[in-house]
Amino acid sequence: IEHVELDHLGNIWAEHMHRGIFRLKLNENLTAVEDAEFFDTLHKKKNLKINVFKIGGRIIFTGEKGFYTYDDIAKKIVPYEKLNEELPTLKDSYKVVQRNNSEYWFIDDKKYSQVRFAENKYNIIHQIPLSVFDNPPIDGRGNAFITDSKDVYLALNGSLIKYMNENPVADSLRNYKLEIKEISASD
Repeated sequence: IEHVELDHLGNIWAEHMHRGIFRLKLNENLTAVEDAEFFDTLHKKKNLKINVFKIGGRIIFTGEKGFYTYDDIAKKIVPYEKLNEELPTLKDSYKVVQRNNSEYWFIDDKKYSQVRFAENKYNIIHQIPLSVFDNPPIDGRGNAFITDSKDVYLALNGSLIKYMNENPVADSLRNYKLEIKEISASD
């Protein structure tokens, strides 16, 4: 088991390292499993790696080019349309780390993405492509660490970087004035 999340009904969602997820329901004394279910697919493909995390208190899965969630009433995994529509470029995320009640870091094999939830909408506010680093994380092993003071550290292969910019680079460039000090021409 690689990762575990607890949902609002007390179900334990356990992510297998290579394929599928387990939903476990414990008895009232928390001494035995009273109900267990194994999911080896999100949509069509079987025996695939399924990632589990929590966003806004809701259990979310990725693994088959999209976001999915568990429908408690139908007792099945269904596409999570809100995330699929608002964050289509993040469908391959294998990890989501919550920074606070409205901000998350989505991690996939190509980038770290800072996402903010405001006015009932998810928006990407900053992306850091892994190609800018000499030592990007090994595929599937990127991570974000949030300290008690809300500092953000992003994992690379054998090192960490501290994310220090609350505003994307494009916003910070607005404070600078372009000046041309010299122009020269020659044959």
